[in-house]
Amino acid sequence: MKTKEQRYNELYSSGLVDSVKKLFSNRNDISEDYYVLMADYIDSINEVKDQMLINPTEIAKRMPKLVKSINETHLGGIYGITDDNRIQMEQSLSYEDKKLYFFHELTHALQTSHENGIEQCGFYNGHDGMFLTEGATQYTAEMLYSVSNGVDMQHRQQPRTVRGASDRTPNSPLSEYQYNGDILELMAKSMDLPLPQILSLAYKKDGRETLKELYESMDGNQGKFDVLMNNLEQIYSIDNLLIRGYGQQLQSQTPLNITMQDRTTRFQGNLNIYRELMNKTERGLVATYLENHDTQYILQNYAEIASLLTTPELRNNFLTAVNELSQELYRGNREQTQISPPVEIPKGYLINEFGEIIRPAKDERQPQVKKQKEETKPSRSQTMLQHSENKLSIKQRIAQFLQKNNLFMNMSFVEKFVHKQLELLPESTQNIREVAVDSNKNKETKTINKTREDFINQLTNFGAYRNLPPIQRKSDSQRLEEMRRRREEHTQENDDLER
Repeated sequence: MKTKEQRYNELYSSGLVDSVKKLFSNRNDISEDYYVLMADYIDSINEVKDQMLINPTEIAKRMPKLVKSINETHLGGIYGITDDNRIQMEQSLSYEDKKLYFFHELTHALQTSHENGIEQCGFYNGHDGMFLTEGATQYTAEMLYSVSNGVDMQHRQQPRTVRGASDRTPNSPLSEYQYNGDILELMAKSMDLPLPQILSLAYKKDGRETLKELYESMDGNQGKFDVLMNNLEQIYSIDNLLIRGYGQQLQSQTPLNITMQDRTTRFQGNLNIYRELMNKTERGLVATYLENHDTQYILQNYAEIASLLTTPELRNNFLTAVNELSQELYRGNREQTQISPPVEIPKGYLINEFGEIIRPAKDERQPQVKKQKEETKPSRSQTMLQHSENKLSIKQRIAQFLQKNNLFMNMSFVEKFVHKQLELLPESTQNIREVAVDSNKNKETKTINKTREDFINQLTNFGAYRNLPPIQRKSDSQRLEEMRRRREEHTQENDDLER
């Protein structure tokens, strides 16, 4: 822990003390110690600005306007008080106590504003909210105090610190307002928000409204923020009566008429109502936590919630609820593992009423059979080749047979016969090619026998005769005479062969 001298040297050497004096125009009604403490406050906020999402420079600039005076006097057991932005501190305090409680009163002053003639401070709107405001103020002061001294805040069980409720034991790092801070932490965890960010809302004019929106955005909390704040304000008002010595009257079974901090709102209360309001508040925040977090998260983090509940009964009830969630999760996982995986059957197969897997119906197998037939269907070129062979005449088949026998081919008249027959209609085993034909701009593929194409080209003089008018094609006497002569020769040869 840093000593007073160490901290003073840090602040003076940084120039921060002189900067604060300049902001206050070196007013003589503020002592040197309080200039140093204000510089210490700003420097500590700067250390946690990322956690609080707050701008320490803006807070420093607001100081001269929000802190009208700082005086020390005898307050009769009160450590400090802030009224109309005027801070009064107990003059008998040690340096460390003065530092802590001045941080508390300075936080009050910096969070105070006036709207329509009504003083508002932190989460207090002129009607209710002092319970949370005092908790947030003390938490902020002790957090900055720890940062200034270079130590960590330590949670600890603090029995007999809740006036009028000795059965409650807050688990808090605070030295004052332990129960307020405990509820503030429980509220932050129920909403899954970092506590420093909630503390920073108290510095903003719309901080209460922002907190309300956050709280009521949680499942099950719609329209419940004002009810929560009213219940907390009743707890705060009864606690104030206990501080002022009204404990005996509050033990009566007959509720007393009590006036809230706003000096207007009244309610009836006693210690029984006081304790029941505490139970109701803690149960409500636990319900928010359970309803807005999944089971796995709760099972991993339930201990921190249980530690913030202030009575054994509340803790046991919460742990029972957590145990039920654990059992439900276990049963769900067990049922899921016991469910056998579904049997996957081949596509198209069925399961009958006896649980037997049966083959696809006939109409379901037809597509597969059709597909197999399509796969085994011969190609167009193979079909044309087979078709050409089937159309050969008897003489042409004889010529093919003789061509394969060397003994017969040695005979001149046989060779001549074979040659004539194969020239007339070449073998169907010649090369086959496919050409693309464009008919009315629609492309299709046409298969053509290469040898047959050559034969036709030769016969038609490569298309020259096709291009002639029909009358000219028929009147070509020379070509007709040649064809007649070749036909007679061919006929004579066939007759010779037959003989």
